[in-house]
Parts: sequence; C-alpha cells; structure tokens
Amino acid sequence: MKSASVITEVYEVDGGASDNYAKGSLKYMEHENFNNGVVTSKTIYNEDQSIKGKEVYTFGDNKELASGSKFYGPAGELLSTYKYTYEDTLKSYSHAYAADTDELLRIEGFQYDNKGNMVRKTIFNELKQKQKSFMFGHDQYGNEVKMVLTDQNDDLILSETYEIVTVDDKKRWIEKYGYVNDNPAPATFYHKRRGE
Repeated sequence: MKSASVITEVYEVDGGASDNYAKGSLKYMEHENFNNGVVTSKTIYNEDQSIKGKEVYTFGDNKELASGSKFYGPAGELLSTYKYTYEDTLKSYSHAYAADTDELLRIEGFQYDNKGNMVRKTIFNELKQKQKSFMFGHDQYGNEVKMVLTDQNDDLILSETYEIVTVDDKKRWIEKYGYVNDNPAPATFYHKRRGE
C-alpha cells in the first residue's frame, strides 16, 4: 500500500510597495492522506493551526471510490455523515446528514468537463432548493485557475482568478496567488506540499 499526503495552506497577502507582496497570516490549512492514490482522510485546521475538523472517508466493496464519509469535530465528536452517488467514476451527489438524528442537512451536486475536472459544485438545502454555486476553470494540466461563486439566483458573489507561479515536474501547481473580483493586487497566497 502506497501512502502519500498533501498539505494545502492559504495565506493572506501583505501588499508592499512596487508589487512586493509578502505572505501574511495563515487563513486556512488542510491535510489530506492518500493510500494508492485514493484520499482516505482530510483534516481541516483553524488559523492558529488547531484542528477544526476531520473527514474520514468510508469504502464499500470498491476501494477506489468512497461510498461516503464521516465528519468529526475538534474533540473527535461525530458531527455529520455523508453519502455519495456516482456517475461512472465521478461523484455526482453528496448528501449530508446530522450525526445524531440522520436528518438531511444539505445536498451537493457536482459537474465535470470531458477531462474529469470539476467545473461546478452546487449547494442545495434540505428541501433541494439551490443555495449557491461554485464554478471552476482549469488550465491544460488540470490546475484550477478560476473560481466563481454565485447565489441561488446565479448572481455573482465573488470571483477569484489564480496566477500559478510554481509547478512540480508533473505541472501540478505548488504556489499560486489569488486575485479577487479582478483586483490587480493578490488577496491570497496558496501553497501545496506533497509527500509521495
């Protein structure tokens, strides 16, 4: 069994004179663990690097496609469970349920391009009413280069365009800047560390 991990960090950007941008304080961090290329868990951290929550993926007979996941709070308490639906090998829906009551909390729907890149994630409430949508654009290597967030009426909430500044030998991004709503100065700095 081949294990690997990916750590993604998102920082604020401190602007300086003459486009001299510096990495500011940590806004978000997540740590994903993989076995044989399949993600098995994801830990999400607060700004102070304390644990915000952990998602552990569950598998049935198919060890390559998770059947769902369980989300735990910082003290290890089970908060919610997720059940996944697939079309071919791509996750099409995720249903979230409250851990204590099995009450449906929300539904997420996913759409992909012909290369398997996710191009849209739509969030629905428990009544299947659309709440918001995330649209994603990718470069020729599958790196995410744009994210657009819209409300239930498809009106723009915000957009973020990514400038990739460092890639690995497989052309996967390592460092990138995020520009919000076409602002000429970057708002966020992203860094990804892969342990393979």
